[in-house]
Amino acid sequence: MIPNAVLKDFESLPVDAQQQVIDFIAFIKSRYQLRKSSQAQNTPESSFSSIKVKKKVTLEQMDEAIRQKGAEL
Repeated sequence: MIPNAVLKDFESLPVDAQQQVIDFIAFIKSRYQLRKSSQAQNTPESSFSSIKVKKKVTLEQMDEAIRQKGAEL
């Protein structure tokens, strides 16, 4: 997966620099995962998945409620 040259470059770094590379990879990984989960949450399905409805209403009932509210104005 990792080319030998890159692995040799990593191994030739001082221990502190190696730790910085490891920390950077962890940072990039977490950032990518956050972006990926954020994109998944921006779908219409996920937007409405948190809405819980206990009462069932038909479209006709909704239309009637809108007509009645319009009559009050």
